[in-house]
Amino acid sequence: MHIIPFVNRVKEQEKLVGALSSNFPALIILYGRRRIGKSELIKQVLSDRDIYFLSTQIDISQQLSDLAVTIDKTIEGFSSVIYPDISVLLETLNRQLKEQTTIVIDEFNYLIESNKAILSEINRFWENGNNTKLNIILCGSATKLMEKIAGSYKAPLYGRTDIIMNLHPIYPGWMLDALQIDSRTAVELYSVLGGTPKYWETAKKFNCLDIDKAVRELFLEKDSPLQRESSIVLYDDLKNATQYYSILSALNNKMLRAGVIANKLNIEPTSLTRPLKVLQELKFIEREVRFLDNPQKAKNTLYKITDPFLSFYFNFVQKYRSELEMELSEEVFTVIQESLICHISATWKKLCRMSVPYLKSEQINWKPAQRWWGTGIDKSEIEVDVLSLSFCKKYVLAGEVKWSDSMNVKKELYKLKNKISQIPSFPKNKRIKYILFARDFVDLIQDQDLILMNTDGVLNKLK
Repeated sequence: MHIIPFVNRVKEQEKLVGALSSNFPALIILYGRRRIGKSELIKQVLSDRDIYFLSTQIDISQQLSDLAVTIDKTIEGFSSVIYPDISVLLETLNRQLKEQTTIVIDEFNYLIESNKAILSEINRFWENGNNTKLNIILCGSATKLMEKIAGSYKAPLYGRTDIIMNLHPIYPGWMLDALQIDSRTAVELYSVLGGTPKYWETAKKFNCLDIDKAVRELFLEKDSPLQRESSIVLYDDLKNATQYYSILSALNNKMLRAGVIANKLNIEPTSLTRPLKVLQELKFIEREVRFLDNPQKAKNTLYKITDPFLSFYFNFVQKYRSELEMELSEEVFTVIQESLICHISATWKKLCRMSVPYLKSEQINWKPAQRWWGTGIDKSEIEVDVLSLSFCKKYVLAGEVKWSDSMNVKKELYKLKNKISQIPSFPKNKRIKYILFARDFVDLIQDQDLILMNTDGVLNKLK
């Protein structure tokens, strides 16, 4: 029984179906963060004759025995033989199959941990030239490990795979369909649940479809279902997690320079280079560069947690874990309410920037949006929420974002134009288009260079 409908993943399904329906056997690697929906995606493309096996953290001989028992459902008596390695098992399976079949090995990283030679054994089977009927999907949650098994020329499966698919979080617009909620509620829930469908399903299961109820019952109350979830998410790739946890705790909901992070942790900035790179590769954090700054040379850069769920966790759950252990959830909720609104507002700003490349106003195609922050020409500190250069390089899009039901368009547009005039080295000879984002607006004006976007407009772009 599905608590929420299966949404999105259309392109991923098309790719998988295309490979699996070919006349030639396919070898596919599918990976992504835990809870992201890998297993559910696989189930959408499997037929009744296909084989699905979930690996566990046990001895390799027992895993092979369990796999053989699973295959019994397709080939009667298959488990009556003891298989010395997975190559022999796959060769036997291929010989006995009567039609093209797909075998899925989920949590494949556990098999690697129990037998380092298993990749070479699979490669031996794939290279012997006798496989005519067997598609193989290797699925795992340990991102770094799964990338290594085929992504490096030294890896045993390098060049053998037909598809290497990294499954990313679902865009927030799909939350409207999955949870049947309005766009404002979707922004609020996305700010704590992120784009992980399993968390959406948890919210639906426990009827936590407003922000206050979700925060209280999914995160803060004793034994709430998502209170310890971050440890599960981070464990697969960050088993020696102390330093990484410290960095994420230092960032929580802030945007910080590397030097500031080092000061908060009382360590040398140079010792952060490697862990910051690892966290970026895993998409746990991102390095933000100002609009039009050269990413390779920019010094005025900031680090922040990428995922709204992890940002919320480290800002509101990890910070108050001692109080939550003492079952003071209501007291914690009272304390965090004002900060929670700021967290939602920051998420809203990020979603507004995400939506910019999907705007098609006047057939202008926009590059990914950035911010600009710093000292203006008049020496005042300014920040512009949204800036984007068109692909044709003739236009600049400048925007302001408010988490408000009553944005005064004339006032905000005037302030935005003043900010733009204060940015040093702002692109010359470009036509400036303006965009204002808010939950709603108190006045509307006619201006061919102005776009107004509310929550409905933004989320409909992010699908």
